[in-house]
Amino acid sequence: MQATLSHNDESVAGQIIGFDADLGSLSATSKLTNRSGVAEVSLFSDVSNVCASSLIATFNSATTGANYEFLAADIAATASPSINVIMLKDGQTSVRLKQMNRYNCNLRSLTKKVCH
Repeated sequence: MQATLSHNDESVAGQIIGFDADLGSLSATSKLTNRSGVAEVSLFSDVSNVCASSLIATFNSATTGANYEFLAADIAATASPSINVIMLKDGQTSVRLKQMNRYNCNLRSLTKKVCH
């Protein structure tokens, strides 16, 4: 399973994407996005879990999901789905964060900081 994080059609690297699945086992519950903005985990199931469920991918307060189904071993499976995660602020796409760190610095963006 893949989640792709982008802003204005540009990949966002180095951010944590959380994953949650009700059915099966994930290889990890969170991953960092690579330079292509992709975070990828594997989803496994034993033979008794022939069923359908949903996978949820989360970045900060942005959440998206995709449905998946485990099939019996004698049925060919389709290609893995992908999930796109877009960060929104007040309904608009954004990569700007406002957060104060322990040095009372206002982090104005993901890469720049101004201390007061």
